[in-house]
Formats: sequence, C-alpha cells, structure tokens
Amino acid sequence: MYVHKNQIKLIDNFIKNNDEKINEISEAITAGDKVLAHRLVHTLAGNAGQLNKTGLQKAAESIENQLKEDAVPVTAEQMTILETELNDVLAEFVSLTRQVPDKNMTPQVIAKPFDPDVTGKLLDKLESLLQRSDAECLMLLDELRHVSGSAELIILMENFDFESAYDELLRLKEENLKD
Repeated sequence: MYVHKNQIKLIDNFIKNNDEKINEISEAITAGDKVLAHRLVHTLAGNAGQLNKTGLQKAAESIENQLKEDAVPVTAEQMTILETELNDVLAEFVSLTRQVPDKNMTPQVIAKPFDPDVTGKLLDKLESLLQRSDAECLMLLDELRHVSGSAELIILMENFDFESAYDELLRLKEENLKD
C-alpha cells in the first residue's frame, strides 16, 4: 500500500500522541476527573474519525457519551474494547510506517487499458465524495492509481485538500471524456 509523506506525518503523530492514551484516560477516570477523561476520549474519537478508523472512533464515542451522561460509570468492558481497538490501530500504523521505504515518494500511477464504464463509475463516485469533502474518498486511492493522469489528483487527496482535488477531478474527467 502506498502512503504519502503527509499521511505518514499524521500517522506518526497519532502513534506518538496515543501510545499511552488508555493509561491517561484510565487515570483521569480513576481520579474522578471526568472533564479531563472526556476531553481525552473526545480527542481520540476525533482523530480516529479523521483517519477513518471507525471501530476506534465508536469505542471512544461510547465512553465519551457515558462520561457526558454522568449517570453510570464507564465500564471495564468499554475500556477493554477501547484498548483493543486502539492497540489494533497502533499496530497497523506502526507496521505501515515500517513498510514505507521513502517518506517523500510520489504516487505511482499504473495505468490499465482505459475502460470508460469502470473509470466513469469510479470518477463519479469520487466526485460525489469530494463534493462533500468526505475522507472516505481516500478508500478509492488504490483504484484511482490505475487511471491515467491521476497523479496530481492523488497527491491533493492525500494532502486532504479535497476542494482542489475536486477541481482536479473535474479536469481529469473532462480529459478522459475527450479520449
């Protein structure tokens, strides 16, 4: 899997900032500092969402909601689920950063023979996601690497510059329609 240098920075920051997060959350809860615990788990949920780690995001949001309601304490089961999800994401990210030989590499586009139906559907789906600045568009990067002329679009998407990526996508679609 190809990872852009800006994604590596996000992933590196996530690893550094969340390596001890379970302990920090647990200590805040044990100390009765629900404000701190809420802030920590809220930040974790947001970061997980940005990186499209929905399992971790949901586990963190569950605890966040529990802390907000204040009626029932956070359960050991909720903390176990959060810890498992976080450990899975951290392991995946550590493994991913070790696989990147050059953190400054540029996208490699491996063009397949042009199939207007397949390419058209991919670009239409991508257009819809980019219009909404939906990070889910990043899930289409591997498919997009097979579209001739997509290198700049890929870079923009990986930089989370969805507005410029949308403009580049429209240019790419117009170019592909000419062919």
